[in-house]
Formats: sequence, C-alpha cells, structure tokens
Amino acid sequence: MIHLAAGNILFKTGSHQAAITLRGSCSFEGGILTGMIGANGAGKTTFLKILAGLQSPERGQVILNDRRLADLSPQQKAEAIAYLPQDRRIQWPVKACDLIALGRLRYGRSLNRLNQQDSHAIAHAVETTKTGDLLDRSMDSLSGGEQARILLARALAVDAPILLADEPLAALDPGYAMQIMEVLSQEAQKGRIVVVALHDLTLAARYCDRLLLWHRGEIVADGKPETVLTQEWLEQCYHIKAISQNYRGHWLVTPYDRVDS
Repeated sequence: MIHLAAGNILFKTGSHQAAITLRGSCSFEGGILTGMIGANGAGKTTFLKILAGLQSPERGQVILNDRRLADLSPQQKAEAIAYLPQDRRIQWPVKACDLIALGRLRYGRSLNRLNQQDSHAIAHAVETTKTGDLLDRSMDSLSGGEQARILLARALAVDAPILLADEPLAALDPGYAMQIMEVLSQEAQKGRIVVVALHDLTLAARYCDRLLLWHRGEIVADGKPETVLTQEWLEQCYHIKAISQNYRGHWLVTPYDRVDS
C-alpha cells in the first residue's frame, strides 16, 4: 500500500514570512480521494508542490513509503508522482497526442521508442479522459478546457501511484468538470493516492472522500465533507454564508451571501 506523509512543515516565502505551517503530521493513503479547499492564497498550491518534491520546506520533511522524499533521485520521484500544475498554458504547436506521450518520458524512453506498456498507458489515459477526438490537434489551437483535459491525460499516462492535481477543473464546463472528478475518484479507487486542490465546494463534497480545509497557511479542518463544510468554517475561511444540504444522496453547498471580514 502506497503511503505519503508530511510532518512539521514550515515553508517561508521570499519575504521570510511563513506561507505554510503544518504542525504534526498529515498523511495520505491509497484508495482515498483527498480534496484540498480554501480561499486563494491559503496554501494549497504550495503544499502540493512540497508533496511533489518541487519545493523544499525550511523545516520538516515528506516521507514516501518510509523514505525521505528529498533522498529520492529525480527519476524515482518522477516514477512515483504525477503532478498537474495550476498554470497549464500551452502556447507552442505540439500535437496533443505527443504531449500525452511525454508522460512516458520519465521512464527513460524517447517518443519514437515507446514500448507496448507505454502505448497501453497512453491509450488508457486517452480513453479515460475522452480526448481521442483531440489527438491530432495542435495544443495551441485548443481551448483552455480542452488543454486541461489533454494535460490530465498526460498525468494519467505516467501511471504513477501518486497523482497530485492543482485546480484541474479550471476552465472546464460543468459537464466536463464532473467527468474529471469521476476520473479522479476512479483513479483513487484503483489504490492510488489522489490529492486535488479545488474551488468548487459542491463537487469537492460530492466526489472527495476527505477534505483538508486550508486557512492562512494552516490546515484548520480535516475530515469527511459534511464535517468540514460547516457554516462556521465557511464563514471563517471564505467569508460567505452558504446552505449545505444533502440532496438525493449528494452534499450541496450553495453560497448566498458574503460576510464582511
């Protein structure tokens, strides 16, 4: 079983102010879709980058299966963790099919020397994200939502046991947003660790098994959606009043007013 944990993390910005403070340990297990929520600037992106090994904390460490993430080689990290960044703008004329195939390069092969395992992983990623009709298109000709789906397919093509996605629903219409959340849920059900930063609270509540609520660089709530998305936390962290209710077995969060901070 794959296991990822971060302990006693302190990360400072260039101004030497603490951007992330994690007291104690936050761990992730395979088979659980974890959503990270919180206002802009709360610390979600920074924490994902630390989990991915892309940023080093001032204090604390990330442990992957009893080994310090910092001690792993770039190749080992690349094979263990697929990371989908928040900034996904592609403005150069690469074909969508080639961009997806780039997810296999971390295994030390070139695009013209992919093997059967690579081809299977790519085909599965394309089928899962329903992007087959986009493969021959140039990335710079695709809409923002179409690019987002191709880049998710690239992350899935890595076939890594850990998938970290930063706002994968940005630029997606409601139908595709639900489809992507279904994909992420299915990947978690396969035993992967899936951690995703989200702003859509209703989709977070509907699809995530666990929510981490970030506020001013700290995790202030950790648990099932119905225990995290309370009026108290929504007012404190988002400055909103909202109706949280169960509708046909799905938890819905509907903001209806702002709260002056």
